[in-house]
Amino acid sequence: MSCTLSDRKELEKKNYLLDQRFRKVERLSARAEFRRVQRQRHRCEGGRMTVYARKTKRSFTRVGLTTSKKVGNAVQRNRWKRLLREAYRLHKAEFPQGFDLVIIVSKGANATSMQDVYQELLPLALRAAGYAQQRSKKHKGSTRKSS
Repeated sequence: MSCTLSDRKELEKKNYLLDQRFRKVERLSARAEFRRVQRQRHRCEGGRMTVYARKTKRSFTRVGLTTSKKVGNAVQRNRWKRLLREAYRLHKAEFPQGFDLVIIVSKGANATSMQDVYQELLPLALRAAGYAQQRSKKHKGSTRKSS
């Protein structure tokens, strides 16, 4: 029995939250995608990071990570990105679905453990997504006047 493309997509939708991989389709990669999320200005700031959120029509969440040189040297920046990716990958089902998230690490932030990163990241992501959700509901019914 062969599996058609549509069957495969349905299976992927059902197993998405159970799957602990961090696939390419779940990542923001282009600068324009990052800017689109940041322009929405639905953000929450924590002690070590800021999370921006934008509501999308996708059934899954995409994540983009940013660490500037102000965070530290390449080793420290890469450690932050590894910890953030791992925190998202292992707890993907707890994060809001249908959003693009951009996570920016604050300058001078020290990466301690993955558990600490996760405990700060999840509430920030949920709050930012909540703001984006409220905003999208407000603007859904309104129409713009053309001049």
